[in-house]
Amino acid sequence: MRKIFHTCLGVVLFVVCARGTSILSAGIAAAQEGPHFGYTCEDYPASWGNLDESFSTCSEGTSQSPVAFDTATAVKEQLPALDPQFGPSTLEVERLAVNFEAFVEPGSNFTFVGDKRFDLVQFHFHSKAEHVVNGERSPLELHFVHRADDGALAVIGVFIEEGAHFAPFDPLIEVLPEVAMLAEGGHIEVHAVDVANLLPDSLRSFRYSGSTTTPPCVEPVNWILLDRTIQLSAEQIAAIQQTIRGFNSGFDNNRPIQELNGRIILVDDDGDGSGGCTIAAGSVNLGTAMAGIFLPLSAIAFAFGLRIIRNRRKRQ
Repeated sequence: MRKIFHTCLGVVLFVVCARGTSILSAGIAAAQEGPHFGYTCEDYPASWGNLDESFSTCSEGTSQSPVAFDTATAVKEQLPALDPQFGPSTLEVERLAVNFEAFVEPGSNFTFVGDKRFDLVQFHFHSKAEHVVNGERSPLELHFVHRADDGALAVIGVFIEEGAHFAPFDPLIEVLPEVAMLAEGGHIEVHAVDVANLLPDSLRSFRYSGSTTTPPCVEPVNWILLDRTIQLSAEQIAAIQQTIRGFNSGFDNNRPIQELNGRIILVDDDGDGSGGCTIAAGSVNLGTAMAGIFLPLSAIAFAFGLRIIRNRRKRQ
């Protein structure tokens, strides 16, 4: 925090400090008039609790997010099965003061955690990752924000690493230059995006009770951090980061690590965390599965038959 403070002092004469706009339940609702927050000099995260009375939980809450943890110390437990029912949706990409969010069509995508349904509302990115795992911070962290009928919140977090180009994100990334030019609250539609393809192929997860990572820092939030990462190319990552930093005078939009305060990080004990369920992004086509079974058997049968034929010829 001292580093951030000193940096701000050094550039305050040259930088116009951008401000964010408070959004209900950490981005579930669209940007609206109200208290402001941001990631720059005058409204950086350490000051959020003092910016407005409605933000007091940001400084007084005891179950705040993000957190840092080591995977080796996570407690194994048979957790409620995670079953995302994701699929195609038109996205409404909205330009907020400090970020952009991609809203899905209501009811089009949802996730069962055990037998409880959480509807996906929107997804967005943080640059760099907010959660720190094994001392490492990924270039990006993707949050799928869900709400249940009773108002309960759940966020599926996906860590993004640099690697090969990942085409499913192209429709969204291609409109970012336009999003960057929008006024706050403006939006652009992106058609025919299959949200299922944005998830990794394993649902094994780390879970804990936390908060939203932006004001009003609501508690509790069911955090589900997927163990498997996805990869985007350096160019794709740069496009997302540059858009976010453009909204924040060059600053990232990641909240500093919060104290665990005795909270325990849980991890799936059943291998893939799906409880036997699969999702479209990682599901196996039935034909492929059957081929995986019968092709080896066919090869064995062929070899056995060939051996019988050779033995008969030797006898003749």
